[in-house]
This record gives sequence, C-alpha cells and structure tokens, in this order.
Amino acid sequence: MHCHIYCSHSLGPKSLIWRSAVICVVRDIELIICDGQDQELLPTALQYLPPTKRREPDAQLRLTHVETLLLLCTTRWGRDYLRNHGVYEVVRALHENETVDKVSLVVLLAIDLLA
Repeated sequence: MHCHIYCSHSLGPKSLIWRSAVICVVRDIELIICDGQDQELLPTALQYLPPTKRREPDAQLRLTHVETLLLLCTTRWGRDYLRNHGVYEVVRALHENETVDKVSLVVLLAIDLLA
C-alpha cells in the first residue's frame, strides 16, 4: 500500500522526477527515431524539444538519471506507468547511442524491466 502511494506520487501527472530524468538522457534526434504513435505517448515537454537539445554530456549524470528510472521500475505500477508514457522507446534509443559501457549496462536493465 505505501509503495503504491509513493510510486503514484513519484510518477503522477504533476511529477517532474521521471520527466526530468528522461529529458536529461534524450537527444532530439532520438525522438525523431520514435514513430508518431510512440512519440504521442511522451509528455508535451518531451514532444517539442528544440533541435539543439543534446543529451547530458557527463556519463556519471546520465548513469544517475537512468538509475532513477530503474528505481521507478521497481513496482508493476511504476513499470506500467513509464511504459504507457513512452519511456521504453526513449531508453531503447538511448541504448542504441550510448558509448559508455557502465551506463549501457544499466540502460539494458531498464529495457529488460520495461519490455
């Protein structure tokens, strides 16, 4: 019960936690890769990123943001919520372009949980 309350508060429509983590690890080009239907799942703030938007250059910060998403995947409700809001597609695109092995391994864990 308490976990559901925490997760719904952390992931609700007014929450910035998961959106902030996704915005930091995504580039505009990765959102173009997503097809129109997948992109519509994303919050408006992610759908209209400027073309100059670049992924966080610091690998340690990217790792922290992906780990945040991973923690939000610890409950069924959290995984379903993130899946329904297009996070799987963003994380999958991040994996295709990630060059740091340590970050890539955590991204794979997130993909496994969200798939």
